[in-house]
Amino acid sequence: EAGREALAIRTAHLPAGHQDIGLTLAMLGLVELELGNYVDAEGMLAEAVSILEGVYEKGHPLIVQAAVNLATSRKELGRHAEAEVMYRKAIEQMRVRLGEDHPRMAAAVNDLGVSLTEQERHAEAAETYQRAVGIAERSVGPDHPLTGILVANLAEARFFTGDPERALQLYDEAERVIAAALGPGHPAMAGVVLGRADVLSSQGDSETAERLYRRAVEIRRAAMGEEHPEFGRALARLGGFLAERGREDEALEIIEQARAILAETLGADHDEVTALDAALSD
Repeated sequence: EAGREALAIRTAHLPAGHQDIGLTLAMLGLVELELGNYVDAEGMLAEAVSILEGVYEKGHPLIVQAAVNLATSRKELGRHAEAEVMYRKAIEQMRVRLGEDHPRMAAAVNDLGVSLTEQERHAEAAETYQRAVGIAERSVGPDHPLTGILVANLAEARFFTGDPERALQLYDEAERVIAAALGPGHPAMAGVVLGRADVLSSQGDSETAERLYRRAVEIRRAAMGEEHPEFGRALARLGGFLAERGREDEALEIIEQARAILAETLGADHDEVTALDAALSD
């Protein structure tokens, strides 16, 4: 709220295109992105990038970081091809300005990996995550939470490319780092728990998998709130797991709740929402 008031004041008293307006929009867009308000974030960040491109030289770190955040908002809204192009451009600009071994490079390369994963290009994603992990290990160390989060994404890619045992080893490593650095209730831990649940479910350990899916739901509920799309996504994973095991009544209630959350935050036409619509109609 304070940030929006600051934006209103600056917009009223500064000329259009002033750098302070662009910087405020970039900050507010990042806040909305973290809150899961992707439509608002995309609008703010697009305007921020436009303003900052008129103020700073090409490739300036402030422009590039705002562009990465804009790409993430578009990825979350299902605009994967646009996001991938933007990530690749930003990574090259960062490499030139910051060098290969910089934490921002690690985060941006990871973001590209996420985009590739969501396009089901899992072999490319695995290579990209491996690069991101290497950058993070060299720039901030193996026990930094950034490294732990990237290792968890690499674990997911290893699972998708047919190596569940390696995936579990990587999830163990990620959990150790994230728990030590951020605590067991941090939202990043939910991603590790969900990933491990997916692997164990595929191996037939349904009892442990269900416990982990429910744990991830509760982590996100406590840390992010019930209106955040990441909470909705955790519910959708739990609902899908229950449906696969023939527990239709339980699954239906949970999937309906997930669908309502994601439709509100992502829009009724988003791929994730239409996939849930299909599940509910079966």
